Amino acid sequence: MALAGTAFLALFNGFDPAHDDEYNVWHSVEHVPERLTMPGITRARRYVNREDADLPYFTLYELASIDAMYSDAYLRLLSHRSDWTNRMRPFFGKFFRAPCRTVFTRADGVGAAVQTIVLRSTSARPPGRQSWEALALALGRLPGLTGVHAGACDTAAPAVPGLQAPARADAESMLVVMVEAQEEKWLVRHREAIDAAVRALEGDWGEPECRTYRLMHLIDAGRTAEETARLLGR
Repeated sequence: MALAGTAFLALFNGFDPAHDDEYNVWHSVEHVPERLTMPGITRARRYVNREDADLPYFTLYELASIDAMYSDAYLRLLSHRSDWTNRMRPFFGKFFRAPCRTVFTRADGVGAAVQTIVLRSTSARPPGRQSWEALALALGRLPGLTGVHAGACDTAAPAVPGLQAPARADAESMLVVMVEAQEEKWLVRHREAIDAAVRALEGDWGEPECRTYRLMHLIDAGRTAEETARLLGR
């Protein structure tokens, strides 16, 4: 399905494997449900690639607007962490956080696998609609692929203390592109075609930084207040 709203947060992280089971329970039972009580955060998906030693987890938050990341309620939540959250924080590894304004989104349902592609440039502006339509058309002809989404990261956005990962000093522009598929095998099979379609985007973009993940959990903010309270033990 197309991403809800006009923005998204792409979040990549590592975690201590010795605490992996507790991390996944905490993330689904407390962490994401808390985020989904915040105004403007509409849906969350968690993905995993256990073969990725640096950033095995990818979380995608769909946002009504980029302002959801800077609301008073959200910043207050970040500064008033639960005991469980404080217990988990020392076990996080590498961390990369990219709040993006959605520039293109089109999908048929939700695929079970996703390829994330980060593009950086010292000069390029986000490609125009025609360029994204050409990419979606090229990939839409390939069997097993179910969607394409893209966002432009606002590298000048205000930092969130302790969380905001700065863009590299040599990058003034950054895109996050996501290609969904029914299974990971389709992303592997079409790797060259996906790479060619991404490289054809207008603008002088650097070498694509690609990762592949499998869907673990999708949670929608449409749950009832009673369900959220039960999950959070309140």
